[in-house]
Amino acid sequence: MFSLARSTFAKSARAFSTARPSGLRDIARVTLIGNMVRDPETRITKNEKEYVSYTVVTQANRSRGTEEPQSTPTFHRVLSFIPAQNQYLTKVPKGSLVYVEAELDVKEPDPEAESGSFAAQRQILLRHETLRVLRSPRKDKSEASSNDA
Repeated sequence: MFSLARSTFAKSARAFSTARPSGLRDIARVTLIGNMVRDPETRITKNEKEYVSYTVVTQANRSRGTEEPQSTPTFHRVLSFIPAQNQYLTKVPKGSLVYVEAELDVKEPDPEAESGSFAAQRQILLRHETLRVLRSPRKDKSEASSNDA
């Protein structure tokens, strides 16, 4: 009986390997759930390529040995270079609760750049992949009544 179990386990066990299967690459993906800070903006790169920029704020509740949790806002600027999604993104209004998946890209500082310049700083970029609106913003009563008139 044990020999049957041992042979079954041996057939199903996989040898450990540090080699990466071809076609796979390392990824750094970020998932955010937060509020859209302002309406997304369409911009143009130096190479005349259109993209959309939007900012999401998240709240990290941290209680550092205190009874009351401290809420710290963090602002995340996300860039979308996907033309098929850019039109949809520009219609997501400020205040929407959104779920965002983005690829994290870190640009190291240029050693030849002038100290204190933008190029001399480490840049953390979030490249848009997916956005889902979880909740639309609430309308003010005054705004709702003026639209009804």
